[in-house]
Amino acid sequence: MTFKAKASGSHYERVAKKMLEEEGWIVTRAGASLGDYDLVAVWPNPSIYDYVGEGLRMEAPLFGARLIQVKSTKDKYRKTWLLKGWDKPGEMWVYLKKGDPKDKRKGKWFFK
Repeated sequence: MTFKAKASGSHYERVAKKMLEEEGWIVTRAGASLGDYDLVAVWPNPSIYDYVGEGLRMEAPLFGARLIQVKSTKDKYRKTWLLKGWDKPGEMWVYLKKGDPKDKRKGKWFFK
């Protein structure tokens, strides 16, 4: 993998991390990760009380977690292959780049 490819991958990992943080998730990025997941996101919720209503008097911590692999590509067929081939627990996020590669605002996210 070239340095340019790693830099591009890191960029989209940071973009995905920011998207999750804006929704309220606490996110850790596994820098230089060659494993299955690039991001680990945790949703802290103060208690399960909100979910079960007033019938439950005991409060217990409840957390949601997401494991996310982030990829980017210019090839729509590779995007489809990446999404269909993802068979691990967790999520696959693919950014399909369009237009000028220097303009990172053009493109679209796909999720599985």
